[in-house]
Amino acid sequence: MKSMLLELIGVALVQAILTLLVEEERFRLLLRLIGGVAMAVILLRAVTNFDDAAYAAAQRKLQFSGAWDAGAAETERQRLDRLFIEAECEAYIADRANEMGMALSGIEVSLDWSTEGYWYPARVTITAPNGEMGMQALADEIYASLGITPENQTWREEGAMHEPQ
Repeated sequence: MKSMLLELIGVALVQAILTLLVEEERFRLLLRLIGGVAMAVILLRAVTNFDDAAYAAAQRKLQFSGAWDAGAAETERQRLDRLFIEAECEAYIADRANEMGMALSGIEVSLDWSTEGYWYPARVTITAPNGEMGMQALADEIYASLGITPENQTWREEGAMHEPQ
């Protein structure tokens, strides 16, 4: 955790210094985008088992391609943001279920893109073995904390699907 915070601070400092040194606005925007992607990668790596080698290979490939596509970079940033938010929501639900004494075997959060320009949790599918008790309490918590309505919560149990009452 400490090393992740130091990495985030380092990226932010380097980005701030470079942004101050660059006069042209399009390069400043590019620096902010690169800094945002770097921070998202650091956070993603902390949450998941991020494959650093594959990411480095992709960066080298992009670097040697000789062309920079700002649209593709923005699309990639949005994809990384989405993966990060999904992972955070799934971890939150797993933690809350664990606190409630529930053992879930699967959680899958789906996001939608808002008209304001950000990802938000819209649907969740939860697999609970052997008809876990406390489904309604967790369903209420998911609605209160993440805003996923009961209609957009799907609960699976031993191959059957149902919604909490």
